[in-house]
Amino acid sequence: MNQEKEILTLDYLESLKPNYEKNGYPVPKWIIFSETLINWGFVVELYRAKTTYSKYLYVEKGEDKFKVRFSNHPPAYKQEVNGDCDYYVGVGNLGIVTTEQLLATIKRRYKI
Repeated sequence: MNQEKEILTLDYLESLKPNYEKNGYPVPKWIIFSETLINWGFVVELYRAKTTYSKYLYVEKGEDKFKVRFSNHPPAYKQEVNGDCDYYVGVGNLGIVTTEQLLATIKRRYKI
């Protein structure tokens, strides 16, 4: 499957915020998460799902890579238990993971 991904920059993420704020919405957690990881030295690529509001982040630091799904609904159960993503943020079939919890996990894993 050919997925269209875009490498995120702090400038690009900053440019997204005013649109949410002017419409009375909080800045989405995937944006805050991405900014944090970029500041920690990670490369972050974004894939926007075509049929849902889910965002998939492909994260890389050196040779280490992982995939994170941000969503407001659980993934297909079989996909989740088969590990189609390394991390799910939001409501999953196996529980709820917050952005803050995942950032703490990454901080421990990479000794940041």
